[in-house]
Amino acid sequence: MADENPADMLAVRALFEAVAGKPLPTEAVAVPGLGTVHVRGLTAAEYDEFEAGCLARGDDGDLTSRSNRPLLVRLCACTPEGKRVFRDDHLDMLRALPAAVINPIAAAAMRLCGLGKAAESDAKN
Repeated sequence: MADENPADMLAVRALFEAVAGKPLPTEAVAVPGLGTVHVRGLTAAEYDEFEAGCLARGDDGDLTSRSNRPLLVRLCACTPEGKRVFRDDHLDMLRALPAAVINPIAAAAMRLCGLGKAAESDAKN
């Protein structure tokens, strides 16, 4: 477009590149029965993987939404340095965990991804 300023476009792109180069946010979460679990935010691609895992095709062929907190935990549980600790083959084990274990981890992950009521409240302040 004729009215776009290339310098402005470069400046905006530089802002995105600066954020992309930073480590993902992490949080230590107290989990009943486990102790402290480290949780990190997700990249855009990881969050897309999580969202895709929340869709299921019903018997009628239609896509429906479903909760998938075990997948979210697989993607966000990490070492204190931010390295993921679970792989796809751990999903069955994560699905078998008590909800009281999964819920605080999933809630922290959603918060770190800027989603949910806590994130909405933070954005307003």
